[in-house]
Amino acid sequence: MSTTNSESEVQRSCEEEDKTENGYSHEENGDMTNNGLTSASWRASSRAKKSQQSLLTLAFPISRVRRLVKSEGDIQWVGVEAGFLIAKATEIFLEKLVEDAFERMQGNGQASILYPHLSSHVASSERLEFLSDIVPVRIPAAAALRNASMTDK
Repeated sequence: MSTTNSESEVQRSCEEEDKTENGYSHEENGDMTNNGLTSASWRASSRAKKSQQSLLTLAFPISRVRRLVKSEGDIQWVGVEAGFLIAKATEIFLEKLVEDAFERMQGNGQASILYPHLSSHVASSERLEFLSDIVPVRIPAAAALRNASMTDK
């Protein structure tokens, strides 16, 4: 199945959900819709629809992701679907990393996410250990020199 067919099928299902959702009419008390759903259920289905639409949008262009993957080694071809999945996985990973750094920022009572928030999160998270060389905790030069001289002895 090609990506175009997959995207058009998802788009059709979203349009069908739109027709169904737009057919809802709230009664005067606002608690029920004409098909028996509570307004909470209606809001939940609306959130699910928005979530489904966000799965189709990307922060990173697929063409650039594919080019980057191809430039990394022996890979000569990256399919559009694979590029889409890699781009989406990268986006989700970065969202989670930034959310966790944001929590650290709030814990420190600051208003901006800074490098120390990211590096301390990477250092304290076992599942992010693979990033420890890329995002190390900063230490002052004097402390680094002291540590280096202690290890030389």
